[in-house]
Amino acid sequence: MCVPMGMVYTFGDLKPETIFDTICSIVENKQDVTINVAKTTTSISFYGEKIFNIRINSKTQCLDTEEEFLFPYIDRITGAVLHKGEKRTYAQIPLITDEASVAVVQEMLCALLQECFNRQNVEAFGCCNDHVRCSDAGHCLHEDDKFYLGCIYRKNLEEGRIFYGKNRNVGDNL
Repeated sequence: MCVPMGMVYTFGDLKPETIFDTICSIVENKQDVTINVAKTTTSISFYGEKIFNIRINSKTQCLDTEEEFLFPYIDRITGAVLHKGEKRTYAQIPLITDEASVAVVQEMLCALLQECFNRQNVEAFGCCNDHVRCSDAGHCLHEDDKFYLGCIYRKNLEEGRIFYGKNRNVGDNL
C-alpha cells in the first residue's frame, strides 16, 4: 500500500485490542461496540451487528467491511480498496493512512454507529413517563437510548404534533 507524503496516522500500535480501543474512542462509545477475538479472525460489532474484520499480517493492515458500509466514503479514504468477487463484494480500509483520510474514517465510524443504532429491533410503545418533559423540550430527551427507537410519541414530536405540556398544539379546546 502506498501512503502519500505527509504525516502518517495509524490506529494505535496495530494490535486488535488497541484498534478496538481507538474505534471506541472515536465513536465515544465503549458499551455498544464489541470485539470478538477468534483463532483466525477478529471482528468489531456495533450494537451486535458485525461491521469490520481486522486484518493484520505481513502484507495487509486494514479493516475489512461490507461495501454498503463504506460506499459513500471509499473515494475519500486514501488506500481504500473495493474487492469485487463472484460471491461477495467487500471493502478494505487501511489502518495506516494520511491525516485527511483519518478524518473521513472518523466521520464514517460515527455514521455507522448511528446507522446500527437505528437498525436495532425494538418494540413500539406510545410514550414513556417523560412525555411532558419531551413535549416542553419539543423533542425526545432520550435520543441515545434504545427507547428512542420505539417511541411513537417521538415521531409525533418530530412532525410538530405536541399533545402535552406548555407547547401543546394538538387536542381539545386549544
